[in-house]
Amino acid sequence: MITLSLSGFCLNRTVLGVDLSRANLTDANLLGANWSSIIREGTLFCNTTMPDGSIYSDPSRVIKVEELLQRYANGERKFYDVVIYPSCQPRRS
Repeated sequence: MITLSLSGFCLNRTVLGVDLSRANLTDANLLGANWSSIIREGTLFCNTTMPDGSIYSDPSRVIKVEELLQRYANGERKFYDVVIYPSCQPRRS
């Protein structure tokens, strides 16, 4: 399977009518993009600027090292689709 990486790309004001399933949108800028017609199942959002200007990191996939270590200590051994990425940590209000 080929995974599309748009990490760091700026797609602002672009009409998107594409399939971005499982794409890597780490640090991508989607500000002002037409978001209504794209397929985004399984897409990685990590410090991504969304069409409305908000910054989004997927809380179920982007975790802190401490959380990974705690889950490992608790017996979990399979970590699929988990990302540890410093700039992807959820921003505090």
